[in-house]
Amino acid sequence: MDFYHQSQLLVVPSYYESFGMVLVEAMASGTPVLSSDACMNLGQPRFPSGDVGQLRKAIEDLIGHDARLKSLSFSCRDELDAIQRQRASTGISSIIEELS
Repeated sequence: MDFYHQSQLLVVPSYYESFGMVLVEAMASGTPVLSSDACMNLGQPRFPSGDVGQLRKAIEDLIGHDARLKSLSFSCRDELDAIQRQRASTGISSIIEELS
């Protein structure tokens, strides 16, 4: 995880991504993520998969803008926490339905 701590931004330009563990790992360490729309939406900036122009623009909009990167970094853990709460709630609801 030291790699993530040393990075300003993780860029994931995938055409297909099943789960995206690398996204979760980066966000868990506070590293902002820029990913294609083929990846799961974790509340971080995204661009259309295969659109190199939009990828370039998104990178240029983030790199060198320390305040924006810092804001994204702070939001990483909050977004992951929200996802975990949602999944836990869904799991609990499923268990209650099975027991009913």
